[in-house]
Amino acid sequence: MIVRSRAIPLFLLLLPSACAGGPGGYPSLGKRAAEVTPSIVSQAPISAPESASAEPELQSRLAELTGMAERARAAFDARYDDVARQVRAAGAAPVSSESWVAAHVALGKLEETRYGSDFALASLDTLYGERADAVALGKASGGVAEIAAARDAVSAIVAGQNGRMEALRGMLVSP
Repeated sequence: MIVRSRAIPLFLLLLPSACAGGPGGYPSLGKRAAEVTPSIVSQAPISAPESASAEPELQSRLAELTGMAERARAAFDARYDDVARQVRAAGAAPVSSESWVAAHVALGKLEETRYGSDFALASLDTLYGERADAVALGKASGGVAEIAAARDAVSAIVAGQNGRMEALRGMLVSP
């Protein structure tokens, strides 16, 4: 028993030293050689040759997606003023009050109208990546600039909607 009772305190004293670092110190947080050497892959943006234009089916798809975003913007704009009025009315209302809940329901319905623009932007992002890869591999020529222009236009719609939604959410008391 005596040997056992002396071994436990000795063990407890030595246990923390097992966690201590060795004489080598801590590993470096500097960049490794693989992170410093330039990459073989070009980081320049891929662009289509100026003379190449998009095929008719690509133009049709771009028109479809930008039209979807425009319709979503029109639906959002049509509903926005009514929702903004409800949110302003519930601005200082306590959480879970009738006007606070009604304002959140209205915000949810307004959010639904944005689906078309969000979907269009996601589709354009996918289309842009696929077309840029195809151009880089020589499987397609052109269309990247047209997709980028459509994507920028739809992105502006989505950004505007995001800003307006955040402004409305900011007017309501948070739980």
